[in-house]
Amino acid sequence: MPCAASRESVEWKNLLMLVRRAISKVEQELLATSADRTLLLVNPGLLARYDQLEVLDHLRDRIGRPGSPRGAWLLVPADDAQMLPVLDGKPIPVITAGEWANIPEPWL
Repeated sequence: MPCAASRESVEWKNLLMLVRRAISKVEQELLATSADRTLLLVNPGLLARYDQLEVLDHLRDRIGRPGSPRGAWLLVPADDAQMLPVLDGKPIPVITAGEWANIPEPWL
C-alpha cells in the first residue's frame, strides 16, 4: 500500500503548486455563485492541510461588497479544549471574538 509523500518531497511541492493554481479558481467560483447570499462552508480541513487558510481572509474581506456574499459561516468541529477555532492544529484567521462562536452540543 503506498504511503503519503513527506512534506519535503518533490511530489508534495508539486501538489502544493497545483493546489495554489486551483484555489484562486475555487475562490472565484465561491464569490460568483454566492453573490448577495450567505455562504455556508463545510469540511474546510483541506484548506488547512494545503496551507490555504488565507482564502478565509479573502472571503471575509469581500463580505458585504456589491456582487459578493452577504455573509459567510464556516462550520468547524472542535472540542471544548480549544480556546480559539483551529483546523488541523492551525488557527483559523479571526480578528475579533465576534467572528466565531462555540455552539453547544444540544443546539446541534
